[in-house]
Amino acid sequence: MNALYFVYCFVILNSKLISLNGNPFIGYNVKQAEPHEFDFIVSISIKNYANTSIEEDYHICGGALITTRHILTSEHCKCDGSVEIEDYTVKIGHDLRNWEANFSIESWKSFKKCCCPLFRRETTCNDIAVLKLTEDIRSKIIREIELPVLNYSPIDQLYYKNASTAGWGNVNSTLRPRYMQKVVMKTISKEECLRNINEAPRIIESEKELRKNYILESNILCSNGNPVPGVVPYTVLGDGDSGSPLIIGKNQIIGINQANSPDYGPEYQAFDQILHVALYAHRKFIENQIKETRTFNCSET
Repeated sequence: MNALYFVYCFVILNSKLISLNGNPFIGYNVKQAEPHEFDFIVSISIKNYANTSIEEDYHICGGALITTRHILTSEHCKCDGSVEIEDYTVKIGHDLRNWEANFSIESWKSFKKCCCPLFRRETTCNDIAVLKLTEDIRSKIIREIELPVLNYSPIDQLYYKNASTAGWGNVNSTLRPRYMQKVVMKTISKEECLRNINEAPRIIESEKELRKNYILESNILCSNGNPVPGVVPYTVLGDGDSGSPLIIGKNQIIGINQANSPDYGPEYQAFDQILHVALYAHRKFIENQIKETRTFNCSET
């Protein structure tokens, strides 16, 4: 009896550990990022979030350090109007349980407030924001962090490139991966993205007319894990992956993770396209948010 009880406890514990350390991205080619591989990618969390039973801060979105005091992320990550700015926190580090540093947010500037509640499937929006921390990261991190390069290339110059993203998207409502995960996809053209969305199975009768009117705004860049809709391998974003950067080359940010489409549920994930807000249309907005305070890479003297 004791032996059986031990086996039972081991199975339950092991299943919980698997869930806790599971992949935030859903699909194939998902790997654990190396420590310090994406030092500039951060977790945006809410302190003591009321809708969860966990004690630690609750991860809601990813983001990217673009200066030593500014974070680039999604505007819709701040959709909960009941949460005050002082309840948000930005964490730097690879390990969800052992952050290297924790920062408060001074301001959250959105390009255009059109994404709360999160956009409907018939349209998208300018889902981008810049956060300003209350202090420079060098106040708590003495080692060097190599900041990314913001790539403002026109969207058609970014088609059919290998791209990656990383973060800690939620496994379910309470469990998250402990370590940063990463995945590689390929960007595709706007025309191919729309075709893939429109050719996905229409499983809900009320969605048929809606799908005919699906709009991809000019600033939306798409990616997927397979050029053939419905065929594995595929990749989709999990809850909590919004706001993380889309990266090409050596840490060049070309976009911000927004959502999946058409997002009809787990059995149709192989048809989903990943939507990203491209940076090219928002250069002036981003530069205006950071020009008030000149910040330097930690390696600069």
